[in-house]
Amino acid sequence: MEFHRTNDPIWSEKWQVSYIRYMKILIGFITLCFTITAIVFITSREPGTSINESGDVQTKSGIITVSALHDENFDPTEIVYMVSFKKRDQSKTALTESLKIATGKLVEFSSTLNISKDSISANNFSLEKAWKWVNNRNVPDGFEISQSFRVVLSHPEKSTEFIEGIANIGDLEIQNSYSQLSSYKEKRNAIYETAIKDAKEKASAIAKASGRSVGRVLFIADESAPSSYYVANDEYASMGRGAMLMNAKMEAPRAIINQKINIGVSVTMKFEIK
Repeated sequence: MEFHRTNDPIWSEKWQVSYIRYMKILIGFITLCFTITAIVFITSREPGTSINESGDVQTKSGIITVSALHDENFDPTEIVYMVSFKKRDQSKTALTESLKIATGKLVEFSSTLNISKDSISANNFSLEKAWKWVNNRNVPDGFEISQSFRVVLSHPEKSTEFIEGIANIGDLEIQNSYSQLSSYKEKRNAIYETAIKDAKEKASAIAKASGRSVGRVLFIADESAPSSYYVANDEYASMGRGAMLMNAKMEAPRAIINQKINIGVSVTMKFEIK
């Protein structure tokens, strides 16, 4: 027997009553699900917390923010010298031969100070036409050759000997020098550890003075200013990069040897207080 919907008003009234009853049950079920979810969240949330208008969980116990700065000075472990060779001549062959002789003398002299060949590197080579200004115009003046050398001195106390030796080698000149600190990353990490320890002690002292105690760390940030020294690579930091014209003057090596390399860090931390 087939059922066909009719326009009988009695049937329509029954259908509407059933539909309304079904919707009430569905709304009640959805409301129950939301209620259970809220109860589970509230009971599982950490004690002493609340929800702000943005929906973030905040501690009622409070927050304390402190900063700590720590820095240390270190003696340089190496000195880097930038040595240059420059010469003019009418013959390219004569110029290349002069560079070869000067390079040999540099390597030979450096070995007397326990500077290995691996500590000497050459760069920025050029050999090109030279010019001079005559009667308001440039005219050819043979050729000019130039070469730069980077020399790493692992014994800063021998700086004076190195400068005097370079001054005695013809056509070689020290253009720049700076000091370096080995194991820079390890020393910096140790300073971070000290700064963080200082911040924790400061927070504990403040909390104790107010009759409370420090809880977990909520936030930490590095507030260190950019370093004033030049970082040569991941393992070295150097300082005093400014040019020093070293014409065998004794003031320059003493200044570099006595120079201190400073590493400083600053951290800001937020702690929960109970």
